[in-house]
Amino acid sequence: MFRSRITDHPTGPYQSVLILFVWLITGMLAVVVLARSSWALGSTSGLSPRLIGARGVAEALADAGTALFAIAAAVGLLALVYRRPPQRATWVPVTLAWVGGGAVFGNGLYPTMLLVAGAGGFGAGGSQGALVPFVDLLQALTGAVIFVVGAFLLVELDTFTNEDARTVAL
Repeated sequence: MFRSRITDHPTGPYQSVLILFVWLITGMLAVVVLARSSWALGSTSGLSPRLIGARGVAEALADAGTALFAIAAAVGLLALVYRRPPQRATWVPVTLAWVGGGAVFGNGLYPTMLLVAGAGGFGAGGSQGALVPFVDLLQALTGAVIFVVGAFLLVELDTFTNEDARTVAL
């Protein structure tokens, strides 16, 4: 599967559902990209006064990195579901989708766990601005959906190639 071109794999019976889910994921990733990019560029929208005072270069770079990983995940998933560009090796969009999705998931899961632990009385959490926990939770949920949809895409890609389909049709 990983040595072939992306167009060597025919679409499966669930293509329309996969397209729907990939576009839903892309919409959720767009929210993450918008929020993280604006924070990376210095915006303080949605940040608490405590977070505004504590932000530095490291936080801006982390936000920029998360935005780039979200873009990579979206590009990879869209390339897989639409089988574009046709001559691209299959491993390129798979890598973009899985590395990007994993980074978005991990970067959102850890702060979400800290927030939940704080709300349960096990830590300091709950002191962030209203938008930050939402973006963190959205990242964790989006990453989880990427894993599920990505698994279905991998199974579909691994089922057979166009050459196998032609052989079966004969």
